[in-house]
This record gives sequence, structure tokens and C-alpha cells, in this order.
Amino acid sequence: MIRRSLRLACAMMVLALGEPAAAQGLVGSEITLVAILQRTPSAEPMMLSTVESARVSESDVEFPEVGKMELNRPGLYLVDTTIDISDRRISISFERAGRGSFLKATQNTYYLYFVGENLPRIETARVDRANTTLPIKDEDVSAASNIVQINVSGLNYDPSSRLTIDLGLHPERLYRRSD
Repeated sequence: MIRRSLRLACAMMVLALGEPAAAQGLVGSEITLVAILQRTPSAEPMMLSTVESARVSESDVEFPEVGKMELNRPGLYLVDTTIDISDRRISISFERAGRGSFLKATQNTYYLYFVGENLPRIETARVDRANTTLPIKDEDVSAASNIVQINVSGLNYDPSSRLTIDLGLHPERLYRRSD
């Protein structure tokens, strides 16, 4: 009798607790993009571009023409990619980029900073190999403290290239509004 009551109580607790809540996605958060170049390991990293911001939306492309971002360094240019962000994914396409390769350096990196009220913590950023044609290594994509880094140094691209990154979100919020 006691054993049956304990089993019933445990079963009710499992039903009441259920699965952990899924993390709210990134839609509605603010995203800031900047390109950073570090030519050699001993060189200081430098901002290639001005800082651009957008709000993450399911219906709009956040950065439709990265190649038109203003540059801080004469003689360099940004590859004209499109960066689209959804609830849990970053998609980069190269339709207008032509054919070429990114400047080879220690770091030729897109930094994407996510901020917002009740923003879930981005724990992981992983290349979705099924939807990626850009020859990027897994270690060239990372996430920490809601900053996603994508190092494209030396990679070849053409108009059919694409990079898709899946983001692992944790339900605990990185930033909370204080009451």
C-alpha cells in the first residue's frame, strides 16, 4: 500500500513538473554586427566596420547587404553577404558576393551581439552541415555570453555558398529586468 502510494505520488510529481520549459527564442532581441580583423596572432584586433544594429524578426532579413556597411579601414571591403537571424538560427548567404575568398588572417570574424529583456542565454553555436556549403570548420564558430563569433578567414565562396548556424539556447535568461 505504501509502495503503491509512493509510486502514485512520484508519477503525479513527474506529471506536475513535466519537461523543462523550452527557451524563448531570439525574435524581438536586438542584434549588433561588427567585423573584426586581426592579421597576425601578435597584432591588435581592429574593427573593420562600423557597428550595425537590427531587431531580430521572423519576417525581415536583419542585415540584407553586409557589403554596404561602412568601413573603418581604407583598401579593405566586406563581402556582400546577407545575414538572416531567426529564433534559433543564423543564416548567411552569398547571392550578391560573386566568387572569391575572405582575407586570410588570424581572425577575420563576424561578431554578433544579442541583447534584450528576458533574452535566453546562447550556450552553443553549431554549423548545420546539412544546410551549409561554405567550407568552414566547426571550431571557427563559437558562442559565449550571447556573442556569436564566425571566423571566415581564408574561406572561398561563390553565389551558391551558404552558412547555417544552429543556436543552443538555455531557458535561464542572461539578462533580466530588475524589479
